[in-house]
Amino acid sequence: MASFYVLSDFNGTVTEEDMLGVLTRSIPTRTPAIHTGTIKEWTLRERLQAQAASLTLTMEEAESILDRSLAIDPTFHDFVNFCRGHATPLLVVSSGITSLIAGFLERHGIDNLSVIANETEYLPTGWRLRFQDDSPSGNAKTPYVIRAQEQGYHAILIGDDESDFDASLVADERFAKQGSVLARFLADRDLTYQPFSQFAEIQASIAARLSTE
Repeated sequence: MASFYVLSDFNGTVTEEDMLGVLTRSIPTRTPAIHTGTIKEWTLRERLQAQAASLTLTMEEAESILDRSLAIDPTFHDFVNFCRGHATPLLVVSSGITSLIAGFLERHGIDNLSVIANETEYLPTGWRLRFQDDSPSGNAKTPYVIRAQEQGYHAILIGDDESDFDASLVADERFAKQGSVLARFLADRDLTYQPFSQFAEIQASIAARLSTE
């Protein structure tokens, strides 16, 4: 069996909620687009940009809000250590914001974890996102899955939402958050996946197979 390579989403997967969603709820006024139903018809990229543009917080203010309001999977720290202990690459690939994700992880005791996400300018007139690519999510995950497979790995995708759809079609194995949009997407297409609530379940699944090698 090929060695495992784990690619994980962040917002709604490692955390209970989306960072930008938490931040936009924290401010008293938002851009009109956030209030209207039309935002549901936009691409993820467009929705992210609209949310970001509504924020005028400094990075420090945003971090303070996230630390108070955003919960992390309590088993993720152990999962990171498990992957490191078994020489299993773990990459966080997200449509979120690199600096906020990396800082949040560090404040939860998780240092030097590889994170590929979008960037932002924390402007007082509204944040301006700088996307990784031109994809509808702003950071396509499929190329990272394919790269891992080309290097001889068994690519495991962990996710929960539409940003994971395309990559889930090419991954060797899929874990979808229980009851998530990704779980419904995979079920509708009769694609095999394992539902999970916490990373401890994924760790147990991988550990069981590693023990037989």
